[in-house]
Amino acid sequence: MNKKIILPAIIAFIALAAGIFFQRATQTPVESVAAQPALDFSFPDVNDKMLAISDWRGKVLVINFWATWCAPCLQEIPEFMKLQAEYQARGLQFIGVAIDEK
Repeated sequence: MNKKIILPAIIAFIALAAGIFFQRATQTPVESVAAQPALDFSFPDVNDKMLAISDWRGKVLVINFWATWCAPCLQEIPEFMKLQAEYQARGLQFIGVAIDEK
């Protein structure tokens, strides 16, 4: 075989194998991430009542930071509301945190 083809093929194979190894070594299983307690922090609601993340202890939280000027954010809110209605009985809680206005 041609040496000009073999050497690049060997290098490409080694790079591919290394990439696969390092990707698998750095992946964290979803179960272990979901089992981690959230950092407790507080924020005001639209009525200036302080809410703490710990108020939802035991629930699966999806915290969405959004803004009124963000078109994709406004598009996803109705979908989040549907998911909240569908899965709240199973412990899912969506929390929307506006970063620009109350």
